[in-house]
Amino acid sequence: MLPNTHLPPQPIITRWGTWLESGFFYTDHFEEFKNVIENLEDNAKCIQNCKSIFNKLNVKYDLAYIKAKFVCIVESIKKLETSNLSLVDSLKILEQVENSVNELPTSSNSTIIKTKCKNVLNKNKGLMVLKEISKILQGDSANFNDLSVPNYSPDILANFKYALITSVDVEHSFSSYKYILIDRRHNFTEINMEHTLITYCFSN
Repeated sequence: MLPNTHLPPQPIITRWGTWLESGFFYTDHFEEFKNVIENLEDNAKCIQNCKSIFNKLNVKYDLAYIKAKFVCIVESIKKLETSNLSLVDSLKILEQVENSVNELPTSSNSTIIKTKCKNVLNKNKGLMVLKEISKILQGDSANFNDLSVPNYSPDILANFKYALITSVDVEHSFSSYKYILIDRRHNFTEINMEHTLITYCFSN
């Protein structure tokens, strides 16, 4: 029906960026998908629900709002998933996102979004520690007396230079382990594991 349109992206529950990307997709292809749904027969309840949703004005307007205001979040998440990004640079990107959210015009939607963002960041006590370590790594001596960083030695603090503030590399590791330790492998010798690891690392 839509030969030149890609399939809709599949959002992942725990990753906000994928939900926003899905919203962007439907913003760009709203009318096309609406026409497809409206040409389907009403035999199933799900089709009836889809038609009802597409005919709600607030759905169209909310999608426009999301595309206009939150592209920066998806772009920032992708930047944060970049390898070899320093802790200082990562926190600057996060700060830019916080500022973008806080600058949203006051509305019922923006209030919910601001509250959610604030609660998520404030609950993350580890993030507070990383922000203080970032000040140390930048040589922000004017605020050293106000820091409450754990009693780490200088060499450990220096090792935070490229500390991650996302879990993307951890997720990639789990994917690797799942590939290697799959249930179908019943006679996996040490040398075979070595060969598999080398092949997997070079292909990824």
